[in-house]
Amino acid sequence: GRWLGDGWLRTGQRTHRPFGQKWGQVLICDSLSKEEELRLAIEAVTDKYSVERSKGIVKFKLCGQVFCNWLKENFGQYSYGKELPSWVYGMNCDWRAALLKGICDSDGHKQGENMWKISTVSQKLAEGIRILGEIAGYSTTIHL
Repeated sequence: GRWLGDGWLRTGQRTHRPFGQKWGQVLICDSLSKEEELRLAIEAVTDKYSVERSKGIVKFKLCGQVFCNWLKENFGQYSYGKELPSWVYGMNCDWRAALLKGICDSDGHKQGENMWKISTVSQKLAEGIRILGEIAGYSTTIHL
């Protein structure tokens, strides 16, 4: 979920290698104040990452073409092209809740006691988040 809100992919042809042999990086960033929270979320998935800090932000880099391709094929690429694949709605309840929490932690903000607002430029992702929220029992609305 954190990658959907605050992440992006970098890929490219590996230098001095046959055409088609590419490298890939998955990047996720946040403010320095959220570094520990983000680190714990990433370490729940992998211990293979590097950290870069600059100008008030922390950037986590996870290297791996396979993971990079999997994210791109399942969740899209670029802020306007991200979406939720249909199989996430069939995941177990805890995984769906973790995905929704990650999205809220990255692109959301709490407004009042019982309301979250999530911003995205991707209409498909907004619709997917709405469905995910309704499956979890929340009342949802999309505003353009």
